[in-house]
Amino acid sequence: MEPTPQQAGAPASPRAALIVNTHSRKGADQFAQAQSLFEAAGLPLAEAHGVRDPSQMRSTVEKALADGAQLVIVGGGDGSISTTIGAMIGSKAIFAPLPLGTANSFARGLGIGPGIEEAVATIAAGHSIWVDLAEIDGNMFANSAGMGMPPMIGDTIPPKVKRWFGRVGYLGWAIYSLIRFRPFRLTLESPDGTEQCWATELRMLNGQYTGGIKVSDEAQLDDGAILIQIVSGKSKWSLARDWYLRLLGLRRREGMACEIKVKQARIDARPCQKVAIDGEVLARTPFDLSIHRRAVQVIAQHPDAAPQGEGLGAALLSAAQSLMPGEPVQGLAGLGNNGPQRPPQSGRKTMDKQKIGEGNYEAAEEFQNEQHEFAKSGKAEQKAREAADALDGPEAEELEKARKASADGRSS
Repeated sequence: MEPTPQQAGAPASPRAALIVNTHSRKGADQFAQAQSLFEAAGLPLAEAHGVRDPSQMRSTVEKALADGAQLVIVGGGDGSISTTIGAMIGSKAIFAPLPLGTANSFARGLGIGPGIEEAVATIAAGHSIWVDLAEIDGNMFANSAGMGMPPMIGDTIPPKVKRWFGRVGYLGWAIYSLIRFRPFRLTLESPDGTEQCWATELRMLNGQYTGGIKVSDEAQLDDGAILIQIVSGKSKWSLARDWYLRLLGLRRREGMACEIKVKQARIDARPCQKVAIDGEVLARTPFDLSIHRRAVQVIAQHPDAAPQGEGLGAALLSAAQSLMPGEPVQGLAGLGNNGPQRPPQSGRKTMDKQKIGEGNYEAAEEFQNEQHEFAKSGKAEQKAREAADALDGPEAEELEKARKASADGRSS
């Protein structure tokens, strides 16, 4: 009789617990499907819980850990992830987000999903990494938090809009909310100094995605810092433009949000602002922001796996770049006309226009302009006729002689 894989020395599957928020947009429909997919993928579940009351998600995770779970799979949206992942701190177990919500920003940042089949396959493959967790006054979050429009949307969007229309519903409600929105006076205190300015939005990013959209190339889940994006000024249309460009995949354009990396900060606003943490309104100003380095081990897509696309943004990126000329900008060099102007400090960098090498934006724009001028001048047609005439004349005989000489191994 042939030995089983475990008898032959293959490692046993980890004790896995599946905990799904069945109150979430997709959770109730996909709870049973997820169990079947994990079994088919060779990852048997020691326990599976469908939780109707979201407030019971964390306690269910804590009980699974107490019962010896080595892999905790949480199915739901970003809110479900934020409310449960803090329970993993200090545990040797591995955390896996199963994206069943609307935006699924944390799972996107780890390369998990977007479909349930792809997500289960990635989780079953078992590749894991260490990630940081951010904290706002005791509320842990894995991905992002925001002031301004995010809490206004999260606090007022009708549940049926979110459930029935998903990300499209979010977008429509965001446009409606923008009309009623008012800017605020922001104060940010960090070890690097104090920033004060008018702002329309503040994003605190541990990961690169928020609202299901990739909004940063600089934020990293494991770099020990939080990337803060400040949309400064009072113009609501500047805020709309910033989000529009990020939706198209353009994340480094002149006039977009300023960026700064911090390990801790004290943030206040006038008037008082609510704070949305991974889509859930959980705090308000003033508050303390901090980072917990390498706090939790999580499942992620293997680095050798094919990367996911970025949806609409990736599809429209090349067209948008041709329609939106301008120089990409990285870092913080003051907060524009409505904020302080001073040299960059520690952790803040700027990028001048590059004139040589890769990323030569000025040269690329100049070359593109020359192409357009050449095409409009009619010289392209003239050169084409000259080439055609040449191949019908004496030059054609010389070309044929050179071809035959090359074929015979001789130089002409």
